[in-house]
Amino acid sequence: MQERIKMLRKTLNLTQQEFGKRIGTTQNAIGNYEIGHRSPSSSVINNICKTFSVNEEWLRTGEGEMFLETSDNVLDLLAAKYNLSQDVRALVGEFVNLKPDIQQAFVDYALKVARSIANDTDVSDAVLQSDLSTPANVPTTEPDDEDAALKAAARKKADAYYEQLLLEASTRTSGASTPAKAG
Repeated sequence: MQERIKMLRKTLNLTQQEFGKRIGTTQNAIGNYEIGHRSPSSSVINNICKTFSVNEEWLRTGEGEMFLETSDNVLDLLAAKYNLSQDVRALVGEFVNLKPDIQQAFVDYALKVARSIANDTDVSDAVLQSDLSTPANVPTTEPDDEDAALKAAARKKADAYYEQLLLEASTRTSGASTPAKAG
């Protein structure tokens, strides 16, 4: 089992300390498991499997796949590998479940904000003063093109939502009360 614990930790790109912290034990304990001086208790094995979506049979015997087949497995691995907070993991999970045009709206705004920060300009100038009704990378739609019209409407809704988020963020930083959410 010692090789499999080390292999798992290395696959997750975690130090012994990070791995131990995630499962509620110490770096020293993980080191002892990896060199075979100690065997993990059933509760430690359970914590490893639960925390990292590991196949218990693989961990105990080496049989089967390392990770369980779950819909959240990739997100859990990503969260573990990059030490993502629960909020960031939830955001990524929600993002990947959005329709592509809504994802693109998120990406467009994130890039605008990043460029604004990189250029040391006012974020609200870069984002809020852009033309929200017809973004440059979204073609205008013909009245008979129902699919394109739906995409444009979704894009406009996403734009309005991001505008509201940025307004809320700017009012929180300025100490003003938070306005109601757009919808």
